[in-house]
Amino acid sequence: MSSAPGLPCPRCGFHIATTLDLLLARRPFFCSGCGLRLSVDIEQSQPALEALQKLKEGLDEAERLRRAGPG
Repeated sequence: MSSAPGLPCPRCGFHIATTLDLLLARRPFFCSGCGLRLSVDIEQSQPALEALQKLKEGLDEAERLRRAGPG
């Protein structure tokens, strides 16, 4: 089991590494184990995509504050 963000391939179980940016890009991605092409159903996944966008914005803001440092 990988600790990298991602998901198991529904066909072969291989760990497909992905990021918030890749998911939010709404482009297909592929399993390196079996070549299965996966894509996000934008209409059905809209609430999840909106939640991921909010998460990304929060993480980006936390990183900006961390880099700014104290004060």
